[in-house]
Amino acid sequence: MKCQVCDFDNPEGSNFCSGCGENLNVQVAQETLLIEHRPDTIPHSIQKDRFVIHDILGEGQISRVYLAEDMKENRAVAVKEIFIPPELFQDHINQEIERLISLKFTGIPRIFEFFAEQDCYYVIMEYVVGENLSEILQDCPGGQMDKSDFFQLLTQALDLLDYYHSQGMLHRDIKPENLILDEKDNLHIVDFSTEKTLLSKDKELALNNINYFSAPECVEGEIDSSADIFSLGAVFHYLLSGEHPSKREPFTFPPLSNYRKDIPRGILKIFQKMLAKHKNERYMRVKDIKFDLEFFKTALIEGEEKSENPERDEEVEEREENLRIARETYEEIKRMNKIKSRNKILVTLVLILLLIILSLLFVFHVLPIFNKTPVPAGTTLDIPPIRNLLYALIF
Repeated sequence: MKCQVCDFDNPEGSNFCSGCGENLNVQVAQETLLIEHRPDTIPHSIQKDRFVIHDILGEGQISRVYLAEDMKENRAVAVKEIFIPPELFQDHINQEIERLISLKFTGIPRIFEFFAEQDCYYVIMEYVVGENLSEILQDCPGGQMDKSDFFQLLTQALDLLDYYHSQGMLHRDIKPENLILDEKDNLHIVDFSTEKTLLSKDKELALNNINYFSAPECVEGEIDSSADIFSLGAVFHYLLSGEHPSKREPFTFPPLSNYRKDIPRGILKIFQKMLAKHKNERYMRVKDIKFDLEFFKTALIEGEEKSENPERDEEVEEREENLRIARETYEEIKRMNKIKSRNKILVTLVLILLLIILSLLFVFHVLPIFNKTPVPAGTTLDIPPIRNLLYALIF
């Protein structure tokens, strides 16, 4: 399989080019229906001149994002044009977009509306003014982000992703270009890949949408919350190391200690777990990352690290041990609460069963005594073992 970028001849079945690291599946996709459906020209306007196109903000294999002006509302908007034929969206697109519209959280751009026109789908979104993290990194001294700036950005990114996952949704396309910092230093996570939600239902199509920051399991079309966590870890690994993942083997992220000596060991361990190749060894919930990160917040700001000072090393090790104990205690409390909940349900069921038995005994044995009428012969309650058991329970 020859790469269209560097002409390197790769073995059949390769996902990435061994010569330049380009995604070969994307190149194959250029000969598929998705690329054939791609418009050759950029529209001047959409919906009868309501949305006037001014510029291209970004472009992918199956979508393009424009900067446009909403003439009706007199505001700048981002217009996402999705090249997949609208008929492929019929079963899913309305529900998926409506879920996105329902998101209400600072840092997540609002979606105003969506519609189909000229064999494409259009999503009208809030336009965020600012710089993406790749642009910001270019201005950083030495091509690496300062650790204090990094912590502030990571904290915001985790809050955004935590909210998004709490709504039962995945981003699927976390990369530096989709994380934008505005003039007030507020982080925004943009370009929610609605089309990837649909394409992920088809394994072969999903392969066309992986990038240098994607998790390894995305190659197999297996995507869950841990894939987003891997991508976020990959982005911040890039910001701290200054080395783009395209310069290495796919899905390979060397320890940050190879690039920086000012990052505390606790933070290094967090990233090691975020970037684990096997998702079973990775964080599954953003909340767990936030828990660990908060514990090492002081160490990150003060610059505590492994040094020649034994007292400081002991203090760091003690802090890590306390974190481990706190996590184990938290998990044990959760386990005990689950056991208590199950026990309450079991006791309730036993009490209900006893109440039913007592009610039957009262109806068929106690009342007949007062009414001086015998227990109906041949009934279930007249069977000696059952009758004796009922009498034993009450008397």
